Amino acid sequence: MVYKYKFTKLIWALLGVLTALFLTSLGSLIYTLVSYLGLDKWRKVLYASLILLVLFLLLIVLTLMFIRRYKIKNDKIYLRLGLFLTIIDINKIVEFKIYGDKLTLFLNDARYTVIVIDKKYFDNFVSEVRKINPLIIYSKES
Repeated sequence: MVYKYKFTKLIWALLGVLTALFLTSLGSLIYTLVSYLGLDKWRKVLYASLILLVLFLLLIVLTLMFIRRYKIKNDKIYLRLGLFLTIIDINKIVEFKIYGDKLTLFLNDARYTVIVIDKKYFDNFVSEVRKINPLIIYSKES
């Protein structure tokens, strides 16, 4: 099953501001490049390079907005955040704990990570992982 990574309202606002900033910058750079086609070669290269940089940064922000999920498959948890992928081996998980509104996953090498999904899916997520590794402890902090 796939579980959606949950952004806070602040992160959504930040991503929206970044998108607007990058689109404005992109428009300005394209306008400048087209308006001044008589510029010397180095300025054309500079503006073209800046356009490519802004497009790349815009791609990162847009993929973060639309590609964000946890997927449990083949004894692994795959966290996909835009262009970035993190893989967690389920057999290395020792415990899940809920602290308030956060589901925390502890590994056998004393590392941990917070699973950022909607609170209503905590039990489903943990039970799906425990089907693969039933030795995982699941506790809720009171």
